[in-house]
Amino acid sequence: MFLHKDEFLILMVLDAQRDLHTPDVLDRMRKIGIQTCHEQLSWVVTEPAKGSYDFSQLNRIISNNSQAGIKSLIQISGMEYPKWMPDEWFFKCKDGTVDRNGLSFWNEEAQTHVDHYYQMLINMYVDDPNVMFFLGEYQGGEGAMPPTWCIYDDSAISQFQAWYGKNRVPDPDDMSTIIWLGDTITNHFTHKSSFFFLAYNEAWNAQQWLMNKWTKAFGNFTQPVILSGFRTIWPDSDIMLLQYTYFDKDHPQENADYVDNLREISGCHVIAEAMFCKGLAETTPKSIAKGFRGQIVCPTHPHTGEKNFQTWMFDAIEQSHNAWKESKE
Repeated sequence: MFLHKDEFLILMVLDAQRDLHTPDVLDRMRKIGIQTCHEQLSWVVTEPAKGSYDFSQLNRIISNNSQAGIKSLIQISGMEYPKWMPDEWFFKCKDGTVDRNGLSFWNEEAQTHVDHYYQMLINMYVDDPNVMFFLGEYQGGEGAMPPTWCIYDDSAISQFQAWYGKNRVPDPDDMSTIIWLGDTITNHFTHKSSFFFLAYNEAWNAQQWLMNKWTKAFGNFTQPVILSGFRTIWPDSDIMLLQYTYFDKDHPQENADYVDNLREISGCHVIAEAMFCKGLAETTPKSIAKGFRGQIVCPTHPHTGEKNFQTWMFDAIEQSHNAWKESKE
């Protein structure tokens, strides 16, 4: 397992806050129990022109973490797609609006490029035990696709009509569309996840049930099928559910029940979200009681207005780490 036996907290690093993670901060984080940083890589930075790559930022991130004795868990691909990518590669809404927040599942040219990009990144660091990439597409991995019913690009329409006839178009109110979309998402995530599983013998997933409550366009209604499929294909692998959120007013009991069901059908580990340090005092004992694997925390975040690391944040993380450690003794 990429996570060490004595490791319980993962530090989430957002692009906007990356400059705050100085050597002093990273050293201090390591001393209070942080052993892994969850990094979100921006594709616009790594491939500014088609086929022209710049990995200097990625190498710097990994190097800075490594010097502090911290591993790098790097999420790809859906953070800021390159400007050079043509609109035809992206999702499209019914009114013709292009949603550049995600690449169309149905565009073969786009997905072939994605496969090449994933494999290239994995190959660069496959021999480094302190680096692991994992699949996280739309919205930092929280959803399978944007919540706009963007299923109307030419490639999508073409495949849909191949299934149901040339006079048909996708309709979210029609069950046949849901079946088609669900099958597409399931096959997509299974295929993409295989790149990472073959490299690491682990499958990570960051989609959240809360998203499904907003609209099925997020695609998270396929989660049970996807995770059950992971367990069938990879019976001996570690399956990790990252940033599943609990224990606050926005996540009712049915959210907890849903994740408990996912644990039952796939034998997965849960890394529960404690997005903000102030919540650790409440979420840590409840996560431990649930038998989760650990938590992920993002101390500085736009939602809180906290723009810099403060002493109480380090204290909260250390106290949480110690609680996890004591629970395992």
